[in-house]
Amino acid sequence: MKKNNQFCNEVKTIGENAREDVSAKSLLKYRAIIARILKGCVREYKDISLKKIETEYIQKEDFTEDREIHGMNSSPEKITGQNTESAIVGEGKVYFDLIFYAYLPNENELTKFIINLEPQDKFNTGYPLVKRGFYYDARLISGQYGTEFTNQEYGKIKKVISIWICLNPSQYCMDTINRYRITEENVVGNYKLETSDYDVMEVIIVCLHDGEKKRKHSKMIDMLSVLFSDKLNGEKKQKILKKDYKLKMTQEYKEVVNSMCYITDVYNRKLKEQQEEFDEKLVNQQEEFTEKLANQQEEFDEKLAEEKRKTVLNMLENNLGDDLIISCTGVTLELLAEIKAGM
Repeated sequence: MKKNNQFCNEVKTIGENAREDVSAKSLLKYRAIIARILKGCVREYKDISLKKIETEYIQKEDFTEDREIHGMNSSPEKITGQNTESAIVGEGKVYFDLIFYAYLPNENELTKFIINLEPQDKFNTGYPLVKRGFYYDARLISGQYGTEFTNQEYGKIKKVISIWICLNPSQYCMDTINRYRITEENVVGNYKLETSDYDVMEVIIVCLHDGEKKRKHSKMIDMLSVLFSDKLNGEKKQKILKKDYKLKMTQEYKEVVNSMCYITDVYNRKLKEQQEEFDEKLVNQQEEFTEKLANQQEEFDEKLAEEKRKTVLNMLENNLGDDLIISCTGVTLELLAEIKAGM
């Protein structure tokens, strides 16, 4: 049995209003969408499979309260993102739409990137958008002080990539991806630094098209153009995204069953632990009771023996015969002789 997943329901609900700020941010938080964006425009992910990017390199990770970078909400499809406010005394606040950590394997460890994802509906802003992108990068680099590095540990600075998704660009720049980054220029001589020493910030500007037909220059642009189209309704988007871009729109009922089985297993395990704990307590109580009963019996036997001894002594003092004493008290001949010897 299958049912619509969270992404499918959200695409349908938002429909033609996907370019609205809140809607755009919400749709860009899905891991399947992020994976396609990273593969489509970030050099480091070009040769990595979508599955690996989505399931392994956009990771769940917890951070301290003042640096809540990346976490998962109740749905594994979607990320919650980093604390999106940056405040510096004297410089005001900057609000980022979505920030998260992404990773890549590098020898025996993972290389960490900070990704800033910004949907931009207004294309002609009155200033160069790329400069705003670099300003965001700079704030994200300086914001790493105290979390990624301290003092002069500048080698620990993580690369930041600010990706701007232009939802409604001018006609002349539709269906384009531009990348702006730091490069090395040998002015004199041929001395070379490791690229990772200076490749610490990048701005990528992605300009979509109207989404009504494929342009075939970039599968990622085509997919995003459909997703954010204001000319396609929710159901039409669902069909195209599922058929042409292999985005999952349903989840198997077995996922729910597996979840219930897991809950049942946990319950049964807890029940078993409680039963074992009860049995152990019962055994301990039985042992304690048996020991207490044995002690009481021993105490009673000692008191009875003492009373018999006193009775025998009293009868001997009254010169009664041995046979009568044994018959009345039940003492043995040996015990009678022992009592006589102690008089």
